[in-house]
Amino acid sequence: MLIILSCYASLAQEDDWDALLDQELENTKIIETAAFKSSRVLNGLSIESLPEKGLDLRIAHRFAEFNTTENNFLGLDEASTYFGFYYGITDRINVGIARATYNQTNYGFAKYALLRQSSGKKKIPLTLVLTSSISYTSKKYSDQKRDEDFNSRFDYTYQLLIGRKFSDRISLQLTPTMVHRNLVETKEENNDLFALGLGGRFLITKRVAFNAEYYWVINNIARYGYDFYDPVALGFDIQIGSHVFQLMVTNVAAMTENKFVGETTSNFFDGDIRFGFNISQIFSLGRNKN
Repeated sequence: MLIILSCYASLAQEDDWDALLDQELENTKIIETAAFKSSRVLNGLSIESLPEKGLDLRIAHRFAEFNTTENNFLGLDEASTYFGFYYGITDRINVGIARATYNQTNYGFAKYALLRQSSGKKKIPLTLVLTSSISYTSKKYSDQKRDEDFNSRFDYTYQLLIGRKFSDRISLQLTPTMVHRNLVETKEENNDLFALGLGGRFLITKRVAFNAEYYWVINNIARYGYDFYDPVALGFDIQIGSHVFQLMVTNVAAMTENKFVGETTSNFFDGDIRFGFNISQIFSLGRNKN
């Protein structure tokens, strides 16, 4: 009888502890994290932010198209490269600088998390991140007059990243985008480009995810008889410790928003596909007070 009463008391105490824990969780704001494994979905920025005092060293390559007629081993003999540093000033504010070989582009950006998806005491269904980037082309122009015009070398990109982690496996992101180019090649081209990006992640295992990304460029037009196409990417994230490897197929050669939104000349759906990868290494430069 004593044994039965003791077991009953233990179960009742366990129920009390569960109730207290549930109440504590309801009174605590829980920020949803790891919607994506990296600060980029594949080509474009993701809603994911670095923690305060976190440093992300990034190296990326985009190779030539598989179906090129030149003898360059499925495009692997030719590559566009990108090297950059991203830093978390706070959990909400991130900045970054980079250098890309495509048009010898110098690049910088800032991200601010307006809202972060959370549960518990304060329920917020979405993450909203505002981003702004600036690109400076240092490559010399063939036109001497244009080469002397300093302001013509700048492009600006503004994006609102709207994302939600629906479950441990599925995350989606919508990315309204505006690119302003101080100078365009022809009179017919628009200085302002508008695009809508869509990205998603499906977690296959704890350390491997499948990502997909597409940008619908709304008002781009042809130049010198060359058409521009919507950027597309399909790839996998592989996380090993503090490293994230992103392996992908894409039609994008450039790796800054102003260039891949406005100057993608390959048609993914016509077989103009490249292999590419991003490598991310995260460091902590100090103790996060949170």
